Amino acid sequence: MDLSTFLLAQISRPFRWGETDCCSLCDEWVRHVRGVSPMAMAGLNPRSAGDAKEIQNRFNGHALAVSRTMRRAGFAMTRTPERGDIGLAVFGGFLATSIFAGEKWFARNEDGIFYGPPYRVLAAWRVMI
Repeated sequence: MDLSTFLLAQISRPFRWGETDCCSLCDEWVRHVRGVSPMAMAGLNPRSAGDAKEIQNRFNGHALAVSRTMRRAGFAMTRTPERGDIGLAVFGGFLATSIFAGEKWFARNEDGIFYGPPYRVLAAWRVMI
């Protein structure tokens, strides 16, 4: 499945913690492309907003949780993300683990799907090889 097909399939899926939250969505993409699950490797499996908050608290925030998880899984950071890479993007007032879709980033949270240029990209990891 290519990235466009993967992202289009996400539109019809309802939001569920541990399945379609921003981190689980990106983890699913990484698993599809690279055959590994950074979240599973780190023992992370949020099933509720409370679980996600507990994980963030354990790592001192969303950004550090994602950064340490990606590093432990062996993914290198990049300053020049390519289509299919993963990043931490700021959309409006929230930070989301996102997939770079070319010129735009794809993310979701409990409020819906976000596809567009973020306010800022804090970090990105090379997924595509």
